[in-house]
Amino acid sequence: MSQDAKAWIAGIIERCPRRVAGSASERRAHEMMQQDMRALGLDVGLRGFRFNRSIYANMALHFFLAVVATGLLFVQPFVALGLHLLVGVSYWLDSNKRAKILRRLFPFRASQNLVATHPASGALRKRLVFVSHIDAAFTGWIFHPTMIKMATTPPPIKALAFTSKSMLLATLAVFGLAALDAVVGVVGMSWPLAALAALLSITPLLTCALNAQVVLRDTVVPGANDNLSGCWANLELARRLVPDCPPDVELVFVATGCEEAGTGGSWALADDLQDTWERAHTIILGIDSLTNGTLRYFIEGELLTLPPPAHLVEAIAQHAPEVTGFEIPSGATDAQAWLVRGFDAISFGCVDPEIGAPRHYHYPTDNVQNMDTEQLARSVDIVERVARAIMA
Repeated sequence: MSQDAKAWIAGIIERCPRRVAGSASERRAHEMMQQDMRALGLDVGLRGFRFNRSIYANMALHFFLAVVATGLLFVQPFVALGLHLLVGVSYWLDSNKRAKILRRLFPFRASQNLVATHPASGALRKRLVFVSHIDAAFTGWIFHPTMIKMATTPPPIKALAFTSKSMLLATLAVFGLAALDAVVGVVGMSWPLAALAALLSITPLLTCALNAQVVLRDTVVPGANDNLSGCWANLELARRLVPDCPPDVELVFVATGCEEAGTGGSWALADDLQDTWERAHTIILGIDSLTNGTLRYFIEGELLTLPPPAHLVEAIAQHAPEVTGFEIPSGATDAQAWLVRGFDAISFGCVDPEIGAPRHYHYPTDNVQNMDTEQLARSVDIVERVARAIMA
């Protein structure tokens, strides 16, 4: 097992170049990391689950159906109402990791989570769970740096801050269309109502088209930073923390699958363990993209903001004051599925303030050559510092 970050990450990419959610390449990467975790003396296993391959296909389907429903508005407004409500409710629940509705129209594939444990030797006081993901993202037009910068630039008026959440806008537009369906069903169609329907359909149509382009391109990035840097950090944190771990603390190191398909691994693991892991004893630390920017902690919530637990924010402020919060404009990290199930969870990751994401985010240039290894080392040091404070 190489202890050089670039060498380890390059080895995973070379042998597992297309780590799509639920693929043989993803599983091979998990098996390679499993051997490394076992070499550190941890109790290691792969926990299977099933999930979809592409979040972009899921989003394209949702908002394609929303556009179809708008077409039906002119001939069957109450059918359009039902379809718009189905799309809106389905995406709302899916985005919040509560239920899979329209997602079930896609095949579910076998995937797995790698779970490596250093158990407490005495009565359990605290369980600290480090979560990274080993799968790699698809790419497309929406991940060009210019597009990312446009999507993450805050609006000039503070009252319009919610517009920075693009998927919230698209979802609210669908619910707005549902309300319009009901009005048309009662009073009939008119030119002003038709114009309003066209206006409300712009965001769903763009969302469908941009996500469909990612699906049709079918290109997977190397994922060196996002998120083999986090997987490497998990190994390094295990090397550092296990030898002097307090006897009443359990350390768990997780590499999820299917994160890029909609945090499927954490969703499955949180569902499996929510009745086994006591919430009062368990803290989840997500580790996602530790280079190519400035380290931040993430404020989750693609649609509705999910503030991180105050005591974790306070621990970061006290022991890593250079790390400030960043509200995710779209998508989620592995922390979200745990947060919505009542666990204390927070994720760390790097953001380049120039574009509002890590450099090379979901882009073919997310390779070993473009990794900032000095930033990776600093990030691991900071996460270790916070983790030791939490463990104390």
